[in-house]
Amino acid sequence: MLEIEDLPVRSLVDAVAAFNLTSQESPTGVWELPVTEPEARDAIAKFVAESHVPEAVQTQLNEILKSGELPSNV
Repeated sequence: MLEIEDLPVRSLVDAVAAFNLTSQESPTGVWELPVTEPEARDAIAKFVAESHVPEAVQTQLNEILKSGELPSNV
């Protein structure tokens, strides 16, 4: 089961920074280079372009790319 924190709207920059901090705490994350915001945006754009991604997900991810903010999950 996936556990998700109740997070408010936050910037993509802050989310990437939080991801990098969390990943550094894992045994494999210590050896990985931090992710940058441009890399995250590129990965999102590539995923959105895949044919199997539902339209609702594409819309949500495109909004994240446009606004630079992750929506609240509350």
